[in-house]
Amino acid sequence: MRHTHGTPSATDHKPHSPAAPAARQRAGLGPVKRRIALAACLLAGLLPANPGPGFAQGAAHVGEDYINNPLHVGAQNGTSAAAEPGAALALNAAELLDPDSRLWAGAQALRLTHGQAQRLLIDKVIAGTGDGHAAAAASADGSLRIFGPYACSSARIPGGQPALALALASRGGILAAWAQGANDIIFYELGTAGCAATMSAAPFSGEADIALSPAGDLLAAHDSAGSLWLGQRGGELRIVARMPSPLALLSFSESGGTLAAIGATGRGGVWNARSGAMLRSLNIVGGPFRGGALRGSDAWLRKRDGATVRWNLLHDVAAAEAEHEPQRDHEWAELRGDALYLVSTRRKWLAEPVYELTQPLLDWSARGKALRLRDVDGLVRYYDAQSGKPMLQVFAEDWSGVPIDSQGLAQLQGRSFRVFDLLRGTGHGAAADSQVYSRAVSASSVLLWTSRVPGGEIRVKSAEPRLQSVADKPLDLPFRTGLEDAPVARTLRIK
Repeated sequence: MRHTHGTPSATDHKPHSPAAPAARQRAGLGPVKRRIALAACLLAGLLPANPGPGFAQGAAHVGEDYINNPLHVGAQNGTSAAAEPGAALALNAAELLDPDSRLWAGAQALRLTHGQAQRLLIDKVIAGTGDGHAAAAASADGSLRIFGPYACSSARIPGGQPALALALASRGGILAAWAQGANDIIFYELGTAGCAATMSAAPFSGEADIALSPAGDLLAAHDSAGSLWLGQRGGELRIVARMPSPLALLSFSESGGTLAAIGATGRGGVWNARSGAMLRSLNIVGGPFRGGALRGSDAWLRKRDGATVRWNLLHDVAAAEAEHEPQRDHEWAELRGDALYLVSTRRKWLAEPVYELTQPLLDWSARGKALRLRDVDGLVRYYDAQSGKPMLQVFAEDWSGVPIDSQGLAQLQGRSFRVFDLLRGTGHGAAADSQVYSRAVSASSVLLWTSRVPGGEIRVKSAEPRLQSVADKPLDLPFRTGLEDAPVARTLRIK
């Protein structure tokens, strides 16, 4: 899509628009009453509605439970996926310190990163959509794959045309597909085993984003020309605004009463989903954004580095985390290249075995008064030789090696520098009383490694029983910004 800059502009609505009388009536309200009316309208549209008939209560979904405990192949229609490094597992001190545990998988080191848990749903696709309840993917040959609690798990675009955009109705069980070659928007009823389909001519061409209301009765589209379309599913669509491409978010509220459209730059708006009247313009800071989701009255926008900006649409301000909010994940389906991933919003500590360990090496330059550390993550870092504090790169020719003892300490001219920390392992058998070392290179990246030489066998124990609850405790690791050998002022809690 073309990427231009600008703000959305509302267009004139048809004379018979049901919003016209209400708009004329609101024109006579005072400023305070107008603000109250606007907030009430937004709130009514953003509040979730009760699930509609046909959506199974407590049905299996592809959300957080699937990320943490993926189903076996064939156990659920469309929900099979290959395990991959970094998948979220319940971390506890006993397993982190045991080189024989499932986390280490026969490796000599374990990399811990604070990031977003994710699981590959399917690869070799060109379009995808979904969240923690359901997802769909389209392939270049016109085939569609559906993930979630539906009778329909696969479908095909007529004529084998590839679907360039997909949208799911979370409660209505409807999948919409936009296929440019067919010049139609195709609607599939996922509650039927044969994926019964209807087609509706599209008033636009080229690349487009589409969205369905949760009940599946309303459709929105944003085309490459910048037109925002809105209307009944299968009925006539009309332009309600123009805004630049690309969009980071095009979504109906959980009740279906409002439509939110937000560009990659953070500019956008909220519209009445029935009348098409613009309710509020938005100018969200923190971009650029690559995608997002609508949760209640908040928009969750994803940045390219994986960070999430949460913005309250009622007041057009950054939303604070509610203390009473359940500590659960919000998930979305994200297309990266040709692979569709289910990604969680919240960050967790993820564990990945490392089979080629880079041992830390320390050098000293007397002329540069600096220490050079070739670190465990493969990067080179520089520190002040007097204080051990981080410093910029030093160019010198008199580097000489400084030994690091088994406790992680390096001695230089009467000063001690701590490169890594020694932990007591909790292994059993050959790994009993093994030493485990830790090096936190940043607040979001830690490497653990063991003194024991691995036996050469790579193991992945998928059926290993979970440890007793008494061992389900976090691991606190020291974190230093430099190499100073001083009491730790900060720890990282791995759980």
